[in-house]
Amino acid sequence: YAGTHAHEVRDVCCTRDNAKVGSCGGDRQVFLYDVSTGRTLRKFRGHDAANVNACAFGGEACGDSVLFSAGFDATVRAWDCRSQSAEAIQVLRDFKDSVTAIAVRDCEVVAASVDGTVRTFDIRTGKVAADAFGQTPVTSVALSHDGQCLLAG
Repeated sequence: YAGTHAHEVRDVCCTRDNAKVGSCGGDRQVFLYDVSTGRTLRKFRGHDAANVNACAFGGEACGDSVLFSAGFDATVRAWDCRSQSAEAIQVLRDFKDSVTAIAVRDCEVVAASVDGTVRTFDIRTGKVAADAFGQTPVTSVALSHDGQCLLAG
């Protein structure tokens, strides 16, 4: 996997079958790799600011064919891993500052931001399904295995 990112890798994620790995980093890029060969399958570029902070594969509803990324440009982007298109299939822009972490469950993406929000989006519509507001930056989110509990910090 050497020689792909031009700057630091900020996050990695793996498909449920462990066949593919996604990575993102300080070079505004998101990569998709084949684990068995180590070969780069796709390179996604579209975040407008320096860092792509987090990545996660889709939940049960969209499967591992969708890779999500969150960036310093205050967006969450969805990339179709099956398509040859370099364009994001969905861009979620409801943040005022850098998006630092994401987690995916079923048809929802949960995203945390430096602006103090944790937002849950319905992937099918691209609309905010739930909001939580805090006074300090949120830099991590995690979901319980059953998806019923969300932790943010």
